[in-house]
Amino acid sequence: AEYLGGSDGRANAVSRAVAPEFLAGVVEAVQAHVADTQEDFGPTVGVDIGREFICLVKTTKTSNNTYLLVDKKIIPFDPELSFDSSQFKTLLKSNVIDFCGTVADCDVWTKISTSQVNVYFITIPRVPKKQQEKVVFWTAKKEGLIDEEKQIFDFEIQGESVEQGTPKYSVMFYTAFKAEIERIKALAADIGIHLAGITIVPFA
Repeated sequence: AEYLGGSDGRANAVSRAVAPEFLAGVVEAVQAHVADTQEDFGPTVGVDIGREFICLVKTTKTSNNTYLLVDKKIIPFDPELSFDSSQFKTLLKSNVIDFCGTVADCDVWTKISTSQVNVYFITIPRVPKKQQEKVVFWTAKKEGLIDEEKQIFDFEIQGESVEQGTPKYSVMFYTAFKAEIERIKALAADIGIHLAGITIVPFA
């Protein structure tokens, strides 16, 4: 089984009217999914490709483990422009490089649209953290929620509950098709950008 997160296993509006809550959502996605993986204080860049814009945000992790938004940029483009076109790839590459400064010094994350993600809520027995991935996977598979040949998954422990006297964990379990993940990774590779990971925009 594979995770939807980064390489270690574990971020619609146009520039004239970008909703503040949308930008906040992108920042939240970047912060939430690098919290456990960022070991230094280098910048993390989130790249969100919409239908009419590219949204870039940059955050840094401070010495007291909080996150600071240090830069943001919205790049509008013609919605008729194909993501596979050389024109779009040149636009994306030049803006990401310019925004990062030195790409090698940044952890670059992007997102998969929530429309491409299946989300489920399940419960699992209360087990040690190192066993959670396996228990979550087999619970989801038993319930027919994942096809491991075509999909990868990730999950989030959301709380605890008790069912018939048995302690349980409440879990948000989500899957995405490998083909869509590979498409995103291929686009990044085509422009010479190494992705630290792929995330989904929070629902809140």
